[in-house]
Amino acid sequence: MKQDTEKRNESVGSRTLEKGLLLLGTFIDAAPEQALSELSQRTGLHKSIVFRLATTLVRHGYLEKDAETRRYRVGLRAFEVGNAFLLERQVEQVALPVMQELVAASGHTSHLGDLHGREVIYTAIVPSPNVLRVSVRTGERRPAHSTAIGKVLLASLPEEMITRLYRGFRFPQLTPHTVRSLSALRRALAEVRQRGFGLNDEESVVGLQAIAAAVHGPNGIPVAAVSIAYPKQLVPSAHIAKLIGLVRESAGAISKRLGAAAGDGGSTKVRGRGGPVEGKRLRVGGIAHR
Repeated sequence: MKQDTEKRNESVGSRTLEKGLLLLGTFIDAAPEQALSELSQRTGLHKSIVFRLATTLVRHGYLEKDAETRRYRVGLRAFEVGNAFLLERQVEQVALPVMQELVAASGHTSHLGDLHGREVIYTAIVPSPNVLRVSVRTGERRPAHSTAIGKVLLASLPEEMITRLYRGFRFPQLTPHTVRSLSALRRALAEVRQRGFGLNDEESVVGLQAIAAAVHGPNGIPVAAVSIAYPKQLVPSAHIAKLIGLVRESAGAISKRLGAAAGDGGSTKVRGRGGPVEGKRLRVGGIAHR
């Protein structure tokens, strides 16, 4: 009985959402401001239903209502959602030339990725010219906790969000080096914040190493991360510090082109909190690095 009730509630909620999206969609081709009667005519919904939907959308900022004319227009929240979509596309376009320079300077494959829940999606890839190289496809998903890009972007989230994402989560063990628990992940993310970059040391594939740094948008918040990945056997420990510098410089260059402040590139800001954590001197791959 309880399950039947929940299914009915879900069905009603889905239909209401569909109607709300239909209502928002009328502003794509119609006049910038519409009266209640016009919205009803364009959606085919009764005025009372349109009024309830519009009131909810106004309350959440997706529509605005003129107090004098009582006409509706697109709200700031809808603009922000659309702007986020455009920014994601812009990131890829801006990043590709910088990634090509990074590959030329480092000799290794470069990836651009974004965080979706507990996964990283690779949105752009510039392959290395070397025969022995890392192979990942655009659009491919990987567990965030096992990748350099994923750890950089997870490190930008508040602790409470990390808890919500991973509490009770069974961490897949891709290699003997993969993070195994929430407490271990928290320690790894704390290191990322201290260093200002993320390192994947055979955590996703045995023999693979990757370095990533955050790419920031105009508001200073990470919108993606850029990395290089390479067979570990090809890179002597003495060269890792140089590669870290190249990745952070590339992240900074992309961030600057996106309109971020000069100090934002390559650091890791925690969303909803203050500025980037100051880097401490640590040892990575046997190399001391700040």
